[in-house]
Amino acid sequence: MNKPFVHMLTTPLNKYAFDVNTNQLIQVGDKLYEYLLNLEKESDSEYAEPDSDIKKQMEMLSSQGYLSCNRPKRMKHNQSDLIEYHLNDNIAQIIL
Repeated sequence: MNKPFVHMLTTPLNKYAFDVNTNQLIQVGDKLYEYLLNLEKESDSEYAEPDSDIKKQMEMLSSQGYLSCNRPKRMKHNQSDLIEYHLNDNIAQIIL
C-alpha cells in the first residue's frame, strides 16, 4: 500500500485530511484520522494493516479521487518560459 499524500489537521470540532493532490480538505472520522496520522509518521516497512471499516472509507475516498500517492517531482509556473522576455523587452516602468 502506498502512503496517500495528505496532511492531517484537527480543530476543536472535527478532524480533517488535507489532500495535497486535489487541494481540498476532507472531513474524516476518528479512526481514519488516527490511521492516516500513524501512516504519515511510520516508515515504509512499518505499515499497519487497516481494519475493514477504515478500508471501506479509504476505498470510498479513493474512488472519489482523494488519497492519491502522487508526489510532484518538479513544479513550474506556466509563464516561466516568458519571464526573460518580460524582464528584457516588455517592461516600460517599474514602481518600487
